[in-house]
Amino acid sequence: MSEPAQRQETSPLRTDDVTGMDPCRAPSRMEPAPVVLIVDDEPSILSALTRLLRKPRYTVLTAEGGEAGLNVLASTPVDLIISDMRMPYMSGADFLARVQARYPDTIRILLTGYSEVESVVRAINEAGIYRYLNKPWDDHDLLTTVAQALEQKRLSREAVQLTALARKQNDELRAFNAGLEAMVLARTEEVQRLARHDPLTGLYNRRVLAAELEAAIAESRVTGCPYLVLIIDLDRFKPVNDLRGHRVGDIVLCEIAERLKDALRRSDIVSRLGGDEFAVIAKADRGSYAESAINLAGRLLAEIRKPVMIDGNRIEIGASIGIASCPSDGSDAEGLLRSADIAMYRAKREARGSFRFFEQRMDEELREQRELEVDVRAAINNGLVLPHYQPLIDIRNNHLYGFEILARWQDPVRGAVPPDIFIPVAEQLGLIPRLTSSLLRHACSDAVRWSNDKIRLSINISPSQLKDIRLPDQLLAILDAESFPPPRLEIEITETALVGDIETAKAVLSALRAAGITVALDDFGTGYSSLYHLRELKFDKVKIDKSFVQSMQSNNESDKIVEAMIGLAKCLGMPAVAEGIEDRASLDHLIFKGCDFGQGFYFGKAMSAEKAKALLTAFEDTSAIVDSKR
Repeated sequence: MSEPAQRQETSPLRTDDVTGMDPCRAPSRMEPAPVVLIVDDEPSILSALTRLLRKPRYTVLTAEGGEAGLNVLASTPVDLIISDMRMPYMSGADFLARVQARYPDTIRILLTGYSEVESVVRAINEAGIYRYLNKPWDDHDLLTTVAQALEQKRLSREAVQLTALARKQNDELRAFNAGLEAMVLARTEEVQRLARHDPLTGLYNRRVLAAELEAAIAESRVTGCPYLVLIIDLDRFKPVNDLRGHRVGDIVLCEIAERLKDALRRSDIVSRLGGDEFAVIAKADRGSYAESAINLAGRLLAEIRKPVMIDGNRIEIGASIGIASCPSDGSDAEGLLRSADIAMYRAKREARGSFRFFEQRMDEELREQRELEVDVRAAINNGLVLPHYQPLIDIRNNHLYGFEILARWQDPVRGAVPPDIFIPVAEQLGLIPRLTSSLLRHACSDAVRWSNDKIRLSINISPSQLKDIRLPDQLLAILDAESFPPPRLEIEITETALVGDIETAKAVLSALRAAGITVALDDFGTGYSSLYHLRELKFDKVKIDKSFVQSMQSNNESDKIVEAMIGLAKCLGMPAVAEGIEDRASLDHLIFKGCDFGQGFYFGKAMSAEKAKALLTAFEDTSAIVDSKR
């Protein structure tokens, strides 16, 4: 062991070991590796966490469910447990409650989804969990939490050992004992501080918040004076962590914590719930609850919006706030936090950087949203979201040259669910890549059965997929498996997808084009409309957004914009595609303007594979179906 490492291991008075520790620091060779038990019913989650936790050389055990976890505990001493909340037969909360009863010294951490606030609060109260982490987890946050928890346990064990040692000292060691007792006291105080405070920001932790909230409820029932409960979730914080690193992200969180404390009264309570989420308990002015809440929320939002300067860089974030009233919006701490959390998600969904008061109807809407999320996940995972096909027409020669792949979901209970309902949910759940792969696989299989070697397929690619350097290989693997030639596939991207990591997008598009896949710029004119993008990324087509096409005959400005975009495309050697053609007059006008291709209800709505095949058959001269790249 090197000299610096020896000093770190033997220094008994270090106070920054927890907050400044490396979350991937391996255990000392002088001490056994901590044993971590992971409990989850999904093997993929068990594998991912095992790989992550073995980096700092923890001994990792796994169990597929609560009963299996109890069997492991019965035969093997375990230092720390990470358990999923939602498992069959025995929930994570019930499992950890049994662990607390049988093995109270084992640290308990809960993994849960954002929407499980009620279950999380119950787990805190009944199972005495150390902390909960949201799924999908952040690797750095999870490793830091595990390291902090194990360090706190080590400090507690050391304090007990040192106290026992101090009692055994005889009178000859009395002087030494005085120093030793001081060290024990310092360590004990540190353990007590960690039990009540967030180690990063120094704010109260969730356990203290729950206790303070119960006290506020009791006082409010006696005095009649309401309390405000605010849940604050930072906006645009994840990109700070992703682009600038966790060191900068931690500095931002500490700065926001200080601003929140400065903006509140001494009697108010502010807590960090975890990640980038905070909570506030504040007494409302008697008789002016709404005004108190509005003033407080506005003051907090203003403080959070102020730029944070780090290493000469200006970092700007915001926040969304949900507000609940104590006791009218919940009879206990669990209910109040849940109400405020529901209101916060409403604010985040409707207008980030704002606040919303909890309303009873939000509860029902949240339940409906959760049910929709469950159904969307099941539909995508089970391949129930199927491709439909909208015709793509060479309008100058009146030839069908291909189809755009559009997602359609026919649910047995809900009926036909509109894409603008389920697509945003799929994006929120991170299921768009899986959905795209499923749609493309089905569509390629359909197209091969159509027995037409010229017909082309077009599919939209999301911004998150365009940032994945693996996308070309993933698409080519599907095409190869379905025997569909890459030159007959066209992907569509919007300019919004190009904002941010332009270099990765450029590399992905270059790899796709090198494989023969064509690339179209979708909805041109509605995004950033950057000529830089047209020059640098070398698109094969430009698609004019339907909002201009459908208003060009009634709005002179729209007509000029359409004409200019067609001309710009031609100057750059690209054909133009008009979206949203709904009548013959619009078609004739676009042909007159020199537009090459079009799509819209005039030619046909999105249709099933069987109807698409029938449409192909209806074209008498199928040999005239043209190559759309020309």
